[in-house]
Amino acid sequence: EAMAARAETVEHYGYRCIDSHLTTKGLPLAPKSKDSYRSDLKNLGPEILRMTLGELENNQQVIEKYYRQRISEGKKTSTSHALTLLQQIMTKAVAEGIITKNPCRNHRTGEPLIKGASTIRTNQKADMVLITKEQLAIVEQYLIAEFDISVSMMITVAAWSSVRFGELTELRRMDCIDDGEIITIQVKRSVTHSTDSGCVVKDGTKTGKKGVRNVEVPPEISAKLRDYLAKHVPAAPDALLFPAQLTCHYPESTLTDWWYLARKKAGCESMTFHDLRHFGLTEYARIPGVTLQDIMYRGGHMRIETAMRYQHAANEVQRKEHVRKMATTPKSSLSEGLLGARVSHAEFGLGMVIGVNVAGLDFVAKIDFGSEGVQDIDL
Repeated sequence: EAMAARAETVEHYGYRCIDSHLTTKGLPLAPKSKDSYRSDLKNLGPEILRMTLGELENNQQVIEKYYRQRISEGKKTSTSHALTLLQQIMTKAVAEGIITKNPCRNHRTGEPLIKGASTIRTNQKADMVLITKEQLAIVEQYLIAEFDISVSMMITVAAWSSVRFGELTELRRMDCIDDGEIITIQVKRSVTHSTDSGCVVKDGTKTGKKGVRNVEVPPEISAKLRDYLAKHVPAAPDALLFPAQLTCHYPESTLTDWWYLARKKAGCESMTFHDLRHFGLTEYARIPGVTLQDIMYRGGHMRIETAMRYQHAANEVQRKEHVRKMATTPKSSLSEGLLGARVSHAEFGLGMVIGVNVAGLDFVAKIDFGSEGVQDIDL
């Protein structure tokens, strides 16, 4: 039996490990997570996958060769993920007594065979890209003209409600509560797509929270959504707001059909669909009085550090606006602000500003000091 176990291929054993793996909560892996791990396993390539566990145990050279080849091709991130998975698989094989040594570790020191392999990345995580309101309008208009109102409204709702893609595509008529001015979107479910299960709808959201997260939509956007609901969404309470043409829900893979074209039209090609969520949460964070707790609730975040990203981004936008105002405030408005002001002068005493002359960057105020007459005073 032990010999038979050692004769099992890395590929076959790897798939068994993925299928039987439990999360830290003792639950099976989500379908999308399984797909991700299976993709990592395939990236190990045929030479490693076809080897038996017994063969790979004492053949660390093939792992080092794989690493050098993949890195030379610029495939750092996928290689890192694949080798991390391989190490976990071989650790389990050791724990089950199938092999005695993990080939992903130095047999003498116990350290990783290839230091840094688990953390190397092709690119650092990209900073959030904030679309402007003008660019958002271009995207919406382009999608209406070239595709249909459904995908355009999907962009509008995504941007101003900040719901995630899986939450957005599972929204139904019954999730929109209208008080006549503001529509509140009740986020209760989300949908994922996997190779095994297709569309999987689950209660709760990405963070695992169940219940309802109420997201209020600004009045102007609520009016657009209200019109869309009346004209383009079936009357049934469970009717999807944004149904796909060929499947029940929009899979993210279809974004290439229209989103990429729209963002190019608006001049923001590097922006991801998820950046629409960043836009909405940053705009929300700019509202006076909004707290980190408010941002966390609206975004469905569990970590305060995530919400702080939007507060920092909002603060940066506000600082830039203040600087622009410093450079562009009309001199006339500054002059008008001084008219009627009461001032005190060491020589002439109390007076009132009755006029301001602007010469370049200099301001000369005409001040009426009563018995002392009208004097021109440089400011």
